[in-house]
Amino acid sequence: MSLSEDKKDKRTKRAIANERLEAALLRLERAVAKTSEAENSEYLERIAVLVKENNKLKNTNGIIESRLNGAIKKLKNLLKES
Repeated sequence: MSLSEDKKDKRTKRAIANERLEAALLRLERAVAKTSEAENSEYLERIAVLVKENNKLKNTNGIIESRLNGAIKKLKNLLKES
């Protein structure tokens, strides 16, 4: 084998190795992107549930606040009368 053929063979092996590496990196990037999309979807669903729960709690707190304010006013009126 001549020196020229040896260099050519090394370049070919290097090119094949680079192509394989590039293909592996692309597969890895796709896998990471797919995982990220799934995680984001799960997080968005969880956030929606938490927002709904938070709104219910706000409503409940508003009702309790109104009732407590009414009770406090009644107690103040009772104290003024006595």
